[in-house]
Amino acid sequence: MKILCITPGNEQMKTPETGFAELLRKRGHQVYLQYTGYSTRYAVIDRGALMFNPDVIWGMMEYSIPTAVIYKHLLNKPVYAHIECIPPWRTGIETPEEYGFDYEMSKPTMDRTGEYRQSYKDMIDNFNACDAKTISGESWRYTFEKLTREPLVADVRYYTYDNAPLKQYEKPSEEKNQICTISRLTPTKRIHHTIQALALIPKEDRPAFKIIGYGDQQDYLYKLADELEVDMSILGSGKDGLKEKTIQESMFMVQNFSAIPVLESAYYKKPCISYGTPHMKEVFGDMCTWVEPNNIEKLRDRIIEFSKNANLRRDCGKNAHDIMVNNKSNVYNNEQFLDAVEEQLNKAIKNWGEDK
Repeated sequence: MKILCITPGNEQMKTPETGFAELLRKRGHQVYLQYTGYSTRYAVIDRGALMFNPDVIWGMMEYSIPTAVIYKHLLNKPVYAHIECIPPWRTGIETPEEYGFDYEMSKPTMDRTGEYRQSYKDMIDNFNACDAKTISGESWRYTFEKLTREPLVADVRYYTYDNAPLKQYEKPSEEKNQICTISRLTPTKRIHHTIQALALIPKEDRPAFKIIGYGDQQDYLYKLADELEVDMSILGSGKDGLKEKTIQESMFMVQNFSAIPVLESAYYKKPCISYGTPHMKEVFGDMCTWVEPNNIEKLRDRIIEFSKNANLRRDCGKNAHDIMVNNKSNVYNNEQFLDAVEEQLNKAIKNWGEDK
């Protein structure tokens, strides 16, 4: 099958979507990977994509969909589109403070709710023009339906992970008195909550905090850590094995609102503490140790508990690894993921043919 894959480009790191395109190639498909910008309104036309003349188009995330729909009309080809969710913190569906916009620099984002609502309504119009559609979990379906006040016709497609770099950099490491997070530096990830939780722990018991990531919150997070006297380091995008080394040297991970890093933690048999949001629980089940969302005192308590108990860390890490490798959660292994994607691509072709 000739598949045009469309995803935003990212100079900082290899994205999961780029890895998905590589997996399709390994399965024998011809793949043309086109990069776009991070806009839900503007399309990017690539001469190479037009010349490729695909059998089907895959809009791999929300920023891909305007371009995918343009190609649908230019090339007269079917489109499969995937969106994780409609961000409730941007669109007024829920209070932004519930998703990390509870700090001094967040007001400009909160003031743009009306603009965001219209932008995502336009995006849903494009989404509905596609021939097959998926979202990342049943627990996010309400975000579409609250915004449009209409039922959403879309299937669910869960995450997968690329364990090749994890295997490549796997190396027995001495555990340090540190914890880590892998995340974009953005409010919804609530990294500032982890800093605040660490500040509530006596200095003599407080682990260092290593962050693999990049983003607009970097200066704010350093300022907050300095004010609270938390030993925090931001290590960038984690290239050339730095991410994998940091995980293996850490006692455990804290991922308040991130999906793929939970799997990276489990691969190395490291436990992971996470906020127990409906979507995270739907996807990962018992793979994480859950904390009430936005409860910094309870987050502190879990950090202390895991920091002081090596046996607990070992047992929870082994349990997470077992769940992952034996497919006991809603996370797909690579073959399951490719089966699910191929099913949607074929569904798009079938639906498009019926509509002609």
